[in-house]
Amino acid sequence: MLAKSGLFTFRRLALPLFAATLSSASWAQSVLYTTFPGAEEGGPCFGDTRQAATGVEVPAGQDFLLGEVVVRLHDVSGSANTPFSVDLYDDDAGSPGTAIASLGSGTGTWNGSETFDTYSLTPPGSVVLAQGETYWVVLSSSGPSTCEFGWSDDGTDPAGSLLSYVGERTGSSGSWSNNDGSLQQLELRAAGSLSSAPVPLLGWPALLTLSLLAAGLGARRLKR
Repeated sequence: MLAKSGLFTFRRLALPLFAATLSSASWAQSVLYTTFPGAEEGGPCFGDTRQAATGVEVPAGQDFLLGEVVVRLHDVSGSANTPFSVDLYDDDAGSPGTAIASLGSGTGTWNGSETFDTYSLTPPGSVVLAQGETYWVVLSSSGPSTCEFGWSDDGTDPAGSLLSYVGERTGSSGSWSNNDGSLQQLELRAAGSLSSAPVPLLGWPALLTLSLLAAGLGARRLKR
């Protein structure tokens, strides 16, 4: 009876923790939106005074912590280590509005001739994508040309993605042009789901301690 009581209490305490651990591990690999794979294509230019953007909508009922952003770029800058940045904008009547978070930055790989490369960026801070909201992923470069990079297009249809495709734009704040359907190559990966309060995760030593405590409580009840 003692062993059975302790085991029952241990299972009751441990199983939710195991479930939380599995949930956390699965979100670490979750793709929220993707147009990969895609071919090595040129795509919309961005550089000095010109940006390129892709819009996505978060479904109702779930907030997400953004963990990684992947883009494929065509470096035509003509110089080594040309910088670029990726930022998150809110929505303003169907186009990018105001920048609300940095999603990371990098440098091109031009090495005497144009290059195609995939860049993986990690946001420098916590970026939450709130349920029901529309956001724009906007690419910029501080290089002197308006076409330092091309955002490779002709990606895979994102119809099966968790986040919905809204559209694509080129230009700059207050003067955006419609570029819908170009399917700029972009992938957004989740670091976690924020739909409910986080559950503390315990390792095996802590779980073993819980089981021993449960067994001890069962023994005390039997003695009484």
